[in-house]
Amino acid sequence: MRVNEAEAEQTRYVGVYYRCDDLYFAFPRYTAPSRDEALDIPIHFATATLLAKLCDSLETWARRYFSDEFNRSESNAAAGLWTVLGITPPPLPGSGTLKAVVSALDKERLKAAERQRFANDVSRSVGRSFGPEIVQKACEVLAGSFSFVRERPIYFFIDDYSSPKVTKALQANLNRLFMQRTSVCFFKLSTESPVSFARNDIDEKMYVEGREFILHNLGLVYLHAQLDLKLTFIEDVFRRRFSKSIESFPARELEELVGSNGKQNNNELARGIRAGDKPLLWGKEALCKLCSGDIHYLISLVGDMVRQSGGPAELEKASGGIKVQQAIQNQAIRSAAGSFLKNLRSIPRCGEQLVAIVEAFGNVAHSHLKFFDSKNEEGSPPKQATRIEPYEPFALSDKAQRLYDELLRYSVFIEDFRGKSRRGSVVPRLYLRRFLIPHFNLTFSHRDSIELEPADFESFLCDPKGFEQKLRPKSTEDAERLEKLVAISKDQLSLGLENPPK
Repeated sequence: MRVNEAEAEQTRYVGVYYRCDDLYFAFPRYTAPSRDEALDIPIHFATATLLAKLCDSLETWARRYFSDEFNRSESNAAAGLWTVLGITPPPLPGSGTLKAVVSALDKERLKAAERQRFANDVSRSVGRSFGPEIVQKACEVLAGSFSFVRERPIYFFIDDYSSPKVTKALQANLNRLFMQRTSVCFFKLSTESPVSFARNDIDEKMYVEGREFILHNLGLVYLHAQLDLKLTFIEDVFRRRFSKSIESFPARELEELVGSNGKQNNNELARGIRAGDKPLLWGKEALCKLCSGDIHYLISLVGDMVRQSGGPAELEKASGGIKVQQAIQNQAIRSAAGSFLKNLRSIPRCGEQLVAIVEAFGNVAHSHLKFFDSKNEEGSPPKQATRIEPYEPFALSDKAQRLYDELLRYSVFIEDFRGKSRRGSVVPRLYLRRFLIPHFNLTFSHRDSIELEPADFESFLCDPKGFEQKLRPKSTEDAERLEKLVAISKDQLSLGLENPPK
């Protein structure tokens, strides 16, 4: 409604957006309470919050587009909601309105936050709490009361549902609500990474991907999409921002701002890098390849380019050609990767280790580009590895598993289980975050991998410097020696020997 895009004929669903900062403020560092009667306090809070937002937005929208039906049916809807919520309505005539229901829900939300402070105090009464079924029943009442709701599904968009901010214990509690599947309302959860989401609830119910929920890893979806589809998406994002957010901005299309450089070839870039060059990165295609689904990084990067160019006023003076010079684009792109690593290093407890791990991979991948050629490729171009592919499934130590989870949590690598290893095992391929590729002077090719034995993968996580020393050739002679060792190892494995040479 705020951007004039809520016309009834164009609105296919009713949606409520909820950001989980609100949950964190009410339930910081949440752990399961010591008494069962306090378990439903978070459910009570979330239910009151979501239903209040739904009723408030629904009324505003309905009064604009369906005023006659809303006026006829509001009192019946309110009566049904009072019954579902189990709340005694206020005295007439005010009880028959959605505003009265919203007011009561807001009070219940405050009660839940207050009760949580005393969740483990047995001398304080918790009182009655909503159960996980209330949201569904309330949505059924609204759908039964209003045809304009009945004709449209209700979605709850839960943003930043990620541990450690929303603890795994709090997620396990709320999953009894958010992981429900019903015909009238649906939950879509946004989380930082697959490892920041609890796949169970407090009743020890495990939720199985593909059967009870669908996971869309946007980094992975974006990584494998065709370039033209990605460009269409990114150009639309910037077109909307240029046209609506900044009316006086001197460009209306991304190509006007940064230009187009679609002729770059990965093999030619790799040969130039091998010869000692640093590719000049610029154009909308480069921005597209830098993205791992993390659009906010691209928006920030383009903002840096504009600032380094002197701001919109200076860009307005540019006559002919693109607005942001190629050299400024290249500098901003390479600086962004360094800033990411700097921020990664500041993560408490494990930041230094995460940076050491990714630097070890980047240095090894760059050395392979310099001294190895890609196999079975016409013209024998340089090897361009931006991913890790284990030969076999790995069983990590506790320390290595913690570091692995943190790499995924911060999207340093993107995990892809599609396909099989060269030995036929289903293993995760790990793609380096695209933003980091310029930092290590690599190309954006998806073709090649650094292939590792399980023991090497453990070493990669726990002893990255040792891993780098072992797998990073510093000369053509080093590269030849490594190739011979790898060939011997493969021969030993093909003969069935359990312990190939180190």
